[in-house]
Amino acid sequence: MEVPAVIEGILAWGRASLPGSVLGYLDTTFRVFAVAALFLVLERSAPVEKAQPRDRIYFNLRWMLVYTTMTALIMGLAFDRVLPPVRDALGGPWFRLARPDTVGGYFLNWMAFFFVFDFFYYWFHRMQHAHSLLWSQHFLHHTERSLNATTTQRHHWLEEPMRLLAIGIPSASGSVGVSQARLSSSDS
Repeated sequence: MEVPAVIEGILAWGRASLPGSVLGYLDTTFRVFAVAALFLVLERSAPVEKAQPRDRIYFNLRWMLVYTTMTALIMGLAFDRVLPPVRDALGGPWFRLARPDTVGGYFLNWMAFFFVFDFFYYWFHRMQHAHSLLWSQHFLHHTERSLNATTTQRHHWLEEPMRLLAIGIPSASGSVGVSQARLSSSDS
């Protein structure tokens, strides 16, 4: 199937004009909506909570669009323009994970990345519940009355930049490259 010339032109402009990480986040936005749609269909066939109000789902879907767009713009630029100089100023990365050449090596790199990421994510999430400034950004996630697949992206748009400070910079400085420190927005 051939891509229309207009769409190909827009995609070419995007690849040439936007930082790679912004395009990555736009790709992530599409994937987030696709996963939410899949799980909404699954939840409809086996609901945890019967008769969920559709207005809550529609609100969350609209909010997902705002949240992921703001995240794409802010975090894409931050990963391209902010994180590398901060990482370098902190003297990092303190060690690099070698590019693996075996399946076992990929698995060990993956485990090392998630161990480091999860360590910082866990403490950041605990701080969000313990400190009023962080809670004021995080509580939106916990205000949902009808939990469903769209609740996972229900965050204040400033939460991602705070994750960059609390998770991205320590992770990138300590053990993993910037490209691996992309932050996932889903939490519980």
